[in-house]
Amino acid sequence: IFGENGPQFPIPASCSLHVFDFRSGKTTDLPGTTGLWTPRICPTGRYVAAMTRDNRRLVLYDRRTAALTELFASLEGKLGDNPTWSADGRFVYIDVPFSRDPAVYRIRVADKRIERIASLSGYRRVEGGIGVWIGLTPDGSLLIVSEVQGSEIYAWDFVEP
Repeated sequence: IFGENGPQFPIPASCSLHVFDFRSGKTTDLPGTTGLWTPRICPTGRYVAAMTRDNRRLVLYDRRTAALTELFASLEGKLGDNPTWSADGRFVYIDVPFSRDPAVYRIRVADKRIERIASLSGYRRVEGGIGVWIGLTPDGSLLIVSEVQGSEIYAWDFVEP
């Protein structure tokens, strides 16, 4: 599953989500997804978390019913570019890196309950080729790309392979 991207922001209003079938080599559109991009499919394959083209709302697309449900909306700044699924598919994680009180949130899919799980206040984020990215480790710990200066490295142990 993939979305469209472009050289300008916001993404064009005509953007939508698509599915590529590796067996047939054909691409089809996901119905009702105009205006969505940066999709992430749930580990179970049923749901797709995607962003609205202005990066202010996170929505859930149900592949069985083609229904869209809003999961999270930011009132003060765009959301991070990468919604992230928990390994069991029960939660979607999203960050709000550009708000007055930046944080990471976890949304439970079953009841849409939003939980603030980490403050990003004072945390130096890297904006670059991957944007302000978040992820999860295999054990579910939060991963955040951070900016570190060479002068901030105080010790380095090298172990020869």
